[in-house]
Amino acid sequence: MNINGMKLVTGEDIIADVALHQDGRFLVKNAVELTLAPARVAGGPPTMGFTPFPPYAAQKKDPIIAIEPLHVVYYYSPDEDIVKNYEDMFNSASTQTNQIITG
Repeated sequence: MNINGMKLVTGEDIIADVALHQDGRFLVKNAVELTLAPARVAGGPPTMGFTPFPPYAAQKKDPIIAIEPLHVVYYYSPDEDIVKNYEDMFNSASTQTNQIITG
């Protein structure tokens, strides 16, 4: 897996298994959007979670989306905790059901 993050011009911050196609487009597999959630405890830090991306697409196993480079503001390596949670979520051998990243 080549897990990377992208900030899109439309504002979404996505994490996905990313490959570069020969025509220059990014091919993203199992993309999820990072979202902030309220703190679990009053006064505590907010948490981060994953939501499907794109949000209204039919969810299939291992979907691949092509993204034009001009729609990417920046490309980055996510924090190792985010990568671990992402991999746990998509690892078929994983029994973990919690998909919220606490931060």
